[in-house]
Amino acid sequence: MKTVTYVINSITLAVVLSTLTFVAKVQADSSFSVNSTYADTHGNNGTHYD
Repeated sequence: MKTVTYVINSITLAVVLSTLTFVAKVQADSSFSVNSTYADTHGNNGTHYD
């Protein structure tokens, strides 16, 4: 079971890191880009961040 936990943790960490990298990249482009991209992918006005 240790192996399963390790794999899950590794995947989770990879997803979090890639998400943060993506968000940072988008924010660097422009704030408008962040809002429109967030709205497109989450179906809201792009001002709410979880």
